[in-house]
Amino acid sequence: MCDQNAWVEYEVCWGATPVCDAKAQECKAAATTTYDNLEKFDDIKSDNKNYSNVKTYTYKDGSKLVAEKVAVYAKTYVIDGGSIVAKGDKASKITISGLKSGIGSLSFDYKLWTTTDPATTVNVKVGDRTTWFNVTKSDTTKRTFEYSPMEVGAKDVTITFTSKGGRVIIDNIRFTSAH
Repeated sequence: MCDQNAWVEYEVCWGATPVCDAKAQECKAAATTTYDNLEKFDDIKSDNKNYSNVKTYTYKDGSKLVAEKVAVYAKTYVIDGGSIVAKGDKASKITISGLKSGIGSLSFDYKLWTTTDPATTVNVKVGDRTTWFNVTKSDTTKRTFEYSPMEVGAKDVTITFTSKGGRVIIDNIRFTSAH
C-alpha cells in the first residue's frame, strides 16, 4: 500500500517496478525509456585539427552526447568514417547525459594515434563509479572498450583523458538503457 509517497507494505506490481503514488493509493507501473544509441560521427566531412571543436548529438529519447575540445577527422586518422581525437593535455571530454533509464551498457572503439604517442589513460565515470584503462603503443589498431554496469540511477557518463601529449582516436560510441 502506498501512503504519503512511501510504501508501508510490500505490494507486487505485475510486469514493472512499483511506483508509489499517494493520490492513487495503489501500485502503478513505472514509466521507462529504453534506448540503444550509436554515434558513428559520420557527419564529420572534413578535418579540423584544432582541439577546440565541440560536437553535440541529441537522440530521440532525449539523451545527449557532447564531445568537447576534440579534433575531428574525416579521412585520415579515423577508425570507421569520421572520428574524433581526444588529447589529455587539451582537456578533451565526452559527456553522455539525459539517461532517463540509467546506463545498461557503454562501448566505443579506440586506438592510439601513433606509436610515437605516449600512453594515455582513459577515465570512464558512470554515475558515481569510475573505471579506467590505458591506451598504449600496442593499441594502434582498433580496440573496443565495453562496460555493462547496469546502473539504473546513473543519469550521465563522462569520459576524460589523462596524458602529456598522447592522442586517442574515438569512434562508434554506443550506449543502452538499463531497462
